[in-house]
Amino acid sequence: MKTKYYKSKSMRQKYLVYQHLSNVYTLQPLLPDTTLFSKRNLLKMVREYPKLYIKPNKGAQGHGIYKLTRKQSRSEKRTYLRLKSLKKTKTFREIKPLYRYLNKKKRRKMIIQQGITLEKVKGRPYDLRVMVQRKPRGSWTCTGMFSKVGKKGNIVTNFAQGGRIVLLNQLFKKLKLSPSEKDKRRAELSQSAVEISRVLNSKRPGMHEMGIDFAYDHHGHLWLLEVNSSSPQFYPLKKIDRKMYKRMMRFARSYGRRHA
Repeated sequence: MKTKYYKSKSMRQKYLVYQHLSNVYTLQPLLPDTTLFSKRNLLKMVREYPKLYIKPNKGAQGHGIYKLTRKQSRSEKRTYLRLKSLKKTKTFREIKPLYRYLNKKKRRKMIIQQGITLEKVKGRPYDLRVMVQRKPRGSWTCTGMFSKVGKKGNIVTNFAQGGRIVLLNQLFKKLKLSPSEKDKRRAELSQSAVEISRVLNSKRPGMHEMGIDFAYDHHGHLWLLEVNSSSPQFYPLKKIDRKMYKRMMRFARSYGRRHA
């Protein structure tokens, strides 16, 4: 990741973001249960949710993320835990060895997040990036939306990890959404993103940009996955949607950002 050289403050700690947003009643339904990584919290979360994501408290582009799934063995009639990273999969029968493995592997503070069963398009999970920006002394504005469709078998949808950028019109067409459902989702994403940006900026004045990742689950409920405020990338749009890219760059240049 390139070093940020322009004036836009960031909030890189995922758990701090969660704490700020969880205090806002209207945003609580969007938030997957999230806690800091510890042996006690790991045991609690495994018991409560069949799927978890364990990720760095500070991080980007899908690096250092694990997907943990609780499975039931039919033959042995017992539960086992499957841990999948970007490169390999391991199986554990108990929490203790799983915790020791993760604790040894981690290089920084980690969080544990409730796993969401994402809605799929053509059999592939996807999430949605909403870019919100503000010019100096201006109001927060939704400057663009697009989806990231994950590579088959990957635990993340990030462009850097093989995900594919798909524009919303194309995504909605593949999902066969009605016109009213399309409008509803666009409004829901835009309104939620702007509210999130306002709340975080009130805690950290001087922020000018956020790339906010959302996802719909298989029941159509909207969830917040992550807030990226440290140089959120949008350069792939230059070839995919020139108009959206130019709008983002106009806002970006107003606070000193020269590259997407």
